[in-house]
Amino acid sequence: MKSYRRHGYGNLRTILALVLFGVVMFTASLALAAPQYDLKCDDCHTMPPLDSLTGQRDPESGAFRGNHQTHAGGTADSCAKCHGAQVTSTGHRDGVIQVQQNLNGHPGASYSRGFFNQTSVPPATLGTCSNVNCHFETATPEWASPVLDQPSGTSCGTCHKAVPDSYAHTKHLELYGSELSVCAKCHTDHTQEAKPFQHATSAGRNIMVTVGSYAGSNFAYLPSQSATRVVGSCSNLYCHSSGQSTTGGPLTAGDYTSPAWSDQASGACNTCHKTSALSSGSHARHLASNSDCGACHASASATSYSASTHVDGSIDVALGGYDKAGTPGNGYGSCSNASCHASPYGTQSTPSPQWGQSAGCGACHNNAGTFLASGAPDTGSHGKHMALAGSACNQCHDGAVKNASGGLTHANGTVEVANDYSGSPVQKHAPGTYTGTCSSASCHADPYGPLPIQSPVWGNNSGCASCHRGAGAFTATGAPATGSHDKHLGLPGTGCDACHAGAVSGVSGGLSHANTKVDVSNYSLSPLEKHPIGTYGGTCSNSCHSNGNGQQTATPVWGGSMPENCSGCHGGPAGLGTVAISTGKHSAHMDNDTTMGRGNNLMCAECHAKTVSLASNTAITGTVHSNSFKDYSGVKAGGSANYVTSSGICSNVYCHSSGQATPVFASMTGSKNWRGDAKLSCNGCHGRTADATWTSAAGAPNYANKYDGTLKTANSHEKHTASMTDSTGCANCHNSTVDSGVAAKMRDYSSNHLNRVREVEFKVGGSYSEADKSCATYCHSNVQGASGNGQATVFGNPAWGANGTLSCGSCHSNMAALQETEADLNLGSHKRHTVDSVYSCSVCHGAGNTASSTGTSHANGTINLAFTEKGAGTTYSQPLENAPGEGYGTCSTSACHGRATRNWGVSTTLPTCEKCHGSANSALTSATFKDTAGSPASPYVGTHVSHLAGTHNYSNPITCDQCHAVPATVDAAGHMDGLPATLTWGSTATHPSYAGGVEGAAMVPEYVPATRTCNNTYCHAGIRKTSDGTAQGTGSSPSWNDPAYLGGTGCAKCHMNPPAYPHSASTNCSACHNHVAQSNVAFVDKSKHLNGKVEVTVDDCLGCHSSVTACNPSDPTCINKELIGAHKFHTDAELFLAGKKLSAGDFIDTSWIYGIEYKDGFPKYGCGFCHPMDSGTHKNATVELDLDPSHSLAGTVKTKNKAGGPWVTSYTMGSSVVCSNVYCHSNGFVSETTQQYQFQTTPDWYAVDPWAGVDKCAQCHGNSPNTGGKEGSAAHARHVVGNHYNDIFDGYSARIAVAGAPGSGAAHGDPATSTTFNCNLCHNATVAVSYNDKGSVCSSCHVTAGSAPLKGNMQVLATSQSHINGDVDVVFMSPFNVKSKAQLRMGVEAVQSVYTSWTRVNGYKTATSYDLARSTPSYVGGTCSTVACHNGTQMEWRTKGPLACAACHTGLPQ
Repeated sequence: MKSYRRHGYGNLRTILALVLFGVVMFTASLALAAPQYDLKCDDCHTMPPLDSLTGQRDPESGAFRGNHQTHAGGTADSCAKCHGAQVTSTGHRDGVIQVQQNLNGHPGASYSRGFFNQTSVPPATLGTCSNVNCHFETATPEWASPVLDQPSGTSCGTCHKAVPDSYAHTKHLELYGSELSVCAKCHTDHTQEAKPFQHATSAGRNIMVTVGSYAGSNFAYLPSQSATRVVGSCSNLYCHSSGQSTTGGPLTAGDYTSPAWSDQASGACNTCHKTSALSSGSHARHLASNSDCGACHASASATSYSASTHVDGSIDVALGGYDKAGTPGNGYGSCSNASCHASPYGTQSTPSPQWGQSAGCGACHNNAGTFLASGAPDTGSHGKHMALAGSACNQCHDGAVKNASGGLTHANGTVEVANDYSGSPVQKHAPGTYTGTCSSASCHADPYGPLPIQSPVWGNNSGCASCHRGAGAFTATGAPATGSHDKHLGLPGTGCDACHAGAVSGVSGGLSHANTKVDVSNYSLSPLEKHPIGTYGGTCSNSCHSNGNGQQTATPVWGGSMPENCSGCHGGPAGLGTVAISTGKHSAHMDNDTTMGRGNNLMCAECHAKTVSLASNTAITGTVHSNSFKDYSGVKAGGSANYVTSSGICSNVYCHSSGQATPVFASMTGSKNWRGDAKLSCNGCHGRTADATWTSAAGAPNYANKYDGTLKTANSHEKHTASMTDSTGCANCHNSTVDSGVAAKMRDYSSNHLNRVREVEFKVGGSYSEADKSCATYCHSNVQGASGNGQATVFGNPAWGANGTLSCGSCHSNMAALQETEADLNLGSHKRHTVDSVYSCSVCHGAGNTASSTGTSHANGTINLAFTEKGAGTTYSQPLENAPGEGYGTCSTSACHGRATRNWGVSTTLPTCEKCHGSANSALTSATFKDTAGSPASPYVGTHVSHLAGTHNYSNPITCDQCHAVPATVDAAGHMDGLPATLTWGSTATHPSYAGGVEGAAMVPEYVPATRTCNNTYCHAGIRKTSDGTAQGTGSSPSWNDPAYLGGTGCAKCHMNPPAYPHSASTNCSACHNHVAQSNVAFVDKSKHLNGKVEVTVDDCLGCHSSVTACNPSDPTCINKELIGAHKFHTDAELFLAGKKLSAGDFIDTSWIYGIEYKDGFPKYGCGFCHPMDSGTHKNATVELDLDPSHSLAGTVKTKNKAGGPWVTSYTMGSSVVCSNVYCHSNGFVSETTQQYQFQTTPDWYAVDPWAGVDKCAQCHGNSPNTGGKEGSAAHARHVVGNHYNDIFDGYSARIAVAGAPGSGAAHGDPATSTTFNCNLCHNATVAVSYNDKGSVCSSCHVTAGSAPLKGNMQVLATSQSHINGDVDVVFMSPFNVKSKAQLRMGVEAVQSVYTSWTRVNGYKTATSYDLARSTPSYVGGTCSTVACHNGTQMEWRTKGPLACAACHTGLPQ
């Protein structure tokens, strides 16, 4: 039924309602049935239902008592929140108003009345809801109470507090007030909505925050959810930001904070922007001096800002005339009338710098008070004070920082000064108007006690005397009369700043003077406390107390005294009891006995004449001492211009010169300077000419020699000293100046060095003429008299500078030009050594001594023997430093003379070689040879005669150069260089070895002196075994002195007799080598033995090769020429080689080398099938194989070998050869898929009967050819046993027997009625028998224990001329009397094709009947024709079966 009336329905609607009412009543008993009509909620009442204004039900409008209009929506789902799910179907019309528990889905929410009956007159009092989430879990007003109309403190408080106090609400409401409009700052403004309280329907969803970004609450804002509530935070809100960026621009991401809603403290000033640490703009500088924010922002403090202008979207600056206040982010401005920015010297204001920028103190202190570089205003005494080290503004003005801040009270309008400044605080005043003084400043205090001293008036200056008074008053030197001040300032050029940094006498005590300490440079107690006069304890370590070169010395306590002599700062001579001065090069000049020599050191005054007295060497003279300048004067120094203090370089002084009459000076540069660490040797001054043509290691003068009339620059030092390694040799001529025993040292107690005179005094005696600069001395003499007896008799008298005019002959004879005269032969054995043997003097007299040069020991007063090179190891009977004139001795143990002892001075006339040992000449002419000791029979003689004379008769004489390098001259390299004699091995000894006649690697001979044996020579070990490469002979390492070495035949000593395989086993050498005598142990022509060649003289091919042997095994002289291995199966030497000769070139004749001859039915191949037939590979003792088809004559079987091979899979000559890919071991059938033969791997060539017991046919092709995994024509499998042998009708109802004995009439086995099919049927020229026990089909029955007896293995016809010839030879059996039991029918003559092919014998299908072939087949190009088996049908052999019957039976029999 409808319960209300809508406009427009009228009476018709009412009538319809009544009708429907009747229907409903009639069907009341069917209430649970499915509804007959599609009723909707608004068919009965509006959605949401109307609320009755009278409290009574209004049937006309459908309104009833309640507050549905403000609670429900337009769908039934909104009703279900309170009434449950049943109200969404018509079934709820049961007269009961149901209110469910857990209202609005909130656990524990309930309606006070539960369910109740629906009546037209509702009760006067309805229920209330409690704990329901849409009313914030509060007890609601009674249902149907007047609707809440406008939001207010009362209406909002119905559910929650109108003035919330949770979390940060209080903080915000304190700032913005509690009006409802304030809520809209963060939440939706419900006061502007048509239904302002409709937001209660959002229960269960998060509270809406409309500004910024708020994260949190996790839907748990109800009181009961406090335990699980997550309180969030705001971000990106202007009200929680710094207002603008740190540069005065718009806010950026880093300028926002994210305060936690639950944290009341997060609303403090410094959570959004900083307070005392605020760094944007110029806040930091202002807050540092005054932390009161209210100075610029009205009503603001360091901890709060409660004014309405806070967070109002504007930058509010109330004071100072700031020109950029207003909208945030519009940049920074400046103040124009702020009291803190005013002139310090008057009342006028000063425009401030732009906010955020700093002009420093100079922004206000300008004009007359502009700041100085020291950071102080240019007024009063500021500059003097700030110039002091450690001075700071805050020492007089609290909190002031130079160039940064004037202190906390700086901007208060007065000048506040500490240290009891009279008149402080002082009103601002113009510069220069001062009257005040400091009375307690530490910088103005008594320097000798703790009491302060009143300072001068600010801006005035009274000098040092204002503090240094009384006993410490300044003296005439400008120094206080305390300690050692007067002594120091009394020195020329000395100032206060030498000890006190920055101090100026009478003006300033230095930059650190006012720090209450006494600061002294390089003073041990500095800085020290002020102290009474006379109480000192420190010492100095400064430059004025040094050794003059920066090395500090110990000073006395301040106020004490220095020693009277030099030792206080730097050492002096030994007379002072101190060491000599150790700085620089002083020691090198004054205390250098190791170089200068004892008693030769220099005195101080020789270089410092203006400072030190030459007489005393200690007394200081003049006023230049301690002036920081090194005076350089004196006899040796030559003047201060010769020394540069800054570089320490001495120059132009005689001490460091070449020593010539016109000296060349050496500048002491680099590490040689005064402060350098170089130590000079003799060539530090002379021997160092820049453009010299030679270098003097010992320092001998090496200036250019100019030998002219004046002799001023004559110089022969190079000739005398070039080979010297130190200065001791200089004493040879300057014995009174140079130490002859110690290198780089002058002679002790000699004043000759540096005396400007060149003394010449010979160590070995003699005289020197200054006038013509010539000398007569032992150095230039003939050393001793004739025959080595007596003293020198001839002198050369050379002039100094006459270089190049002397030769060996100028003093003694020229040993390289001696003649065979009595006079020259009296000079010992020199002629035999220096002329005949071309030996250098150095061989006996040591390195450096030659015909054109002399060594270091030359002319030293003795005859020096120092054996070198070939003379090394020689023993001489006299001392090696032998005095001249004592005669001659003997040489022994020398390499030159081997084991002999030779007398010096004895001459021989034998031929050159035989002076020391035997020769080829002595061996050939007298059959003798002697060793170097002269013995003809010693072990060292050995078999020289046998080799050199060829007396063994095994070869021509062996020349010396086969074992030794024959010297072109006596002194050639390798000759006479020690024992044993050097063996160098010639071409025969090193000739490549032979193994099996094949030339191998060159031999590398070796001689073992200990055992006197030769190893690995071609002569004795060059013939090697092919099996292991070792020498064949039993004496391959002969002993040199074994006279019986070649006893007996001798042949087996060097090679086996006969030689090893592949050589023949025959000992009949002459049969192949005609230079061997018939005895086979001697030679007809021994020149052909041991000549590096294998001399073979056989010419007939059959002389070496044969297919048989004619030798009796007991006859060692018989040469077995039988070819080995499988040759007998593959070839026949007698068939091919008869009459063939090497000399005729027959072995390369293609007319036979690729030919095939048949023997016993099998092919025998010419040599060219397997071997290369060319002169380069023949007779090289290697069995060469060549199976390459491209190397054969066209059309031969060899061309059918597989192209590219490989043809040999393994090869060991004489023992193993395995071939592959060769036609003769293939299936003979070209595959249709590979277009190749199927090649088989052969048995090993040397295998013994490898096919015994196997099916020989199956080794190359199948048996039949397409069986056993070997590819062949499929037709072969159909041509076995007989015609249709396993499927022949017996004429009744079965098949006849497949096989049976003779007389059985079976399909196979009875030769009277059936012919056996085998290879002989079609290849009758190769196979003539029909039995084939090894055949793939035959062997299934014909076995030893089988049903049929063995018949025999198929054999190749002994007269065959066609097997393995490269062709498929089809030759049909003749006559072709093929018998077949496969009779077709009776009346065979009725079928023409059968009748013309077969003849019927003995009827049809009887035991003795059969059909006999009438015609012989023909085969052309792979096609068979006129074959009875196929009823005369032409057949292609390669046709693949099985064939259909119609292939042969062209029509069924009639």
